[in-house]
Amino acid sequence: MRKKLAIILGISFLIVLGRTLMGPPKKEIFPGQTLGGNIAFESQVSARIGEKMLNLSGYTSPFAQVTLYLDDQVPQKTIANSLGFFIFADIFLPQNPPIPCLVAVDTDDLATPPLCLARLPANADSNVENILLPPTISVGQEKIPEGNTIAARGATFPNSKVRMFLFRKEKPRQLFPFNFKFLAFAMEGPPLEVKSDDRGYFEFNLPSTYPTTYRIFLGSERQDNPSPKSNTLTFYVLSFWEHFWERLKQFFLCLANLLYQIITDPEKIIFLEIPLLCFLILHVIYRTLVDSLVYRERGKISQL
Repeated sequence: MRKKLAIILGISFLIVLGRTLMGPPKKEIFPGQTLGGNIAFESQVSARIGEKMLNLSGYTSPFAQVTLYLDDQVPQKTIANSLGFFIFADIFLPQNPPIPCLVAVDTDDLATPPLCLARLPANADSNVENILLPPTISVGQEKIPEGNTIAARGATFPNSKVRMFLFRKEKPRQLFPFNFKFLAFAMEGPPLEVKSDDRGYFEFNLPSTYPTTYRIFLGSERQDNPSPKSNTLTFYVLSFWEHFWERLKQFFLCLANLLYQIITDPEKIIFLEIPLLCFLILHVIYRTLVDSLVYRERGKISQL
């Protein structure tokens, strides 16, 4: 019993001695603490984005990407639903009231012209609804021969009426125009009407029987409310000689481009050597046939 008590006392003495030699335990410092203990402080994070809010909605072609521009602010983007409806909700406005502008890009990567609205009020929230964006438009070719078919296509609200406004230059173009006068355009008959399908797509053929310069733009309707006009495109119906000169110009441009590549890159000289070699081979064959025919004729004459 005395031995056990002596062992316990010895172990206790060693523990006390070790703590005395090592000194007091170090205090770990955490964020918000110092060597003297905890301290109390407040942290405040604030961001001032704007004074008022904007809610804006409208219609365009289904699944089009709509971008909202508010002066120098970062553009906001959204995607229209299957009905062409889009909305920008709870957009913070700067202190100086901006002018909102909208641009839509349909699923074929055709863009509408920018639609800019009136400047927003400075001291109130803004709720803008039922904005109708213009239709998109694309012409298959810019220059077509007379009598060929040319198609125009685009996208707008589903199952809606689309009107085409076509204008042509009053006088036919001259092959060598030396008279640079102001070009006057006259409307080509009443507007042509087509209807978009369930996806908002539409397509129609353009006239090409009269060689001249044409301009075209579109407008669509939704519930009898007209949209702003689309981009204005220009296309040309070429006469026979205009089409001939156009093809000839393209041929010489391609030839000049090939010669330039050969001059700048000697490795491509083979593109020039191959046709020359083919020409020489055909020329040799041709001369051989001609000479053989000449010798035969001479032989027949000498026998006579």
